[in-house]
Amino acid sequence: GRPHALTTSNDTVRVWDLTTNTHTATLVGHTSWVNAVAVTDFNGRPHAVTTSDDKTVRVWDLRSDRCIATVELPLSGLAAALHEDHLVIGMHNEVLALQRNPRRT
Repeated sequence: GRPHALTTSNDTVRVWDLTTNTHTATLVGHTSWVNAVAVTDFNGRPHAVTTSDDKTVRVWDLRSDRCIATVELPLSGLAAALHEDHLVIGMHNEVLALQRNPRRT
């Protein structure tokens, strides 16, 4: 299917399959409001990146619905954008850009 992730009015993210229009999973792990979510493919697998008021960025494997990485931030993440191997996080007046290590998959 075609996964799509949406923030909710709490600390979870709901995943939907846009091909079948069905709710497929709820991602649980943040401890405060989720502010942003972005979905992309890495190595042919769908992933979501979320930011939260708990001052973390989480990377989720949408096939297993598991959090596979957590990055702690100095401030709450308010926005997330993905492009190729880059992740950009907006935090109030600050911007954090991360690049995936090309030696890791």
